Amino acid sequence: MPSVNEIYGSGGQFLSSAIVKSEKLVGKPLTITEADKETVGTNQKEKLVLSFNETSLRLVLNRTNATIISEIYSDDYSSWVNKKIQLAITKVNFKGEIVDSILVVIPSG
Repeated sequence: MPSVNEIYGSGGQFLSSAIVKSEKLVGKPLTITEADKETVGTNQKEKLVLSFNETSLRLVLNRTNATIISEIYSDDYSSWVNKKIQLAITKVNFKGEIVDSILVVIPSG
């Protein structure tokens, strides 16, 4: 079966819900090595981007995921280094369609 993924690859330097599933990152503890602002996307918006020990791919945070992390660890995102998160996949409504989305979960313990 022909695949768009074969032609364009699997998303470059950032995690997507498909990559999180295929790389078996769902529920795996990830250690934050860097949290910084970057201008990303086609609309060139400034977002927080996380880097991890366990994967070379980075995670662009939406407001929901940034808020989840800040409520547990701190509003000061520079203090997130060496903290652990986990990733889950959830369904969301995006532009009228139900799609997979990455949801940040804080490990218990």
